[in-house]
Amino acid sequence: MFHAFSRGDFSRKTDGGAGLGLAISRIIVEKHGGSISYCRREGKNVFEVILPTAA
Repeated sequence: MFHAFSRGDFSRKTDGGAGLGLAISRIIVEKHGGSISYCRREGKNVFEVILPTAA
């Protein structure tokens, strides 16, 4: 999901995006020493971004 052009089920509606958004987000978050993850909670898609606090 966090790799370039790795998009979901093609039978679903698409907005014509390039499939790069989550890959770019992952790179930015990791460059800042953080992590990004996905899970499904209570029927909703949840993306969690964790960034280290400033010292």
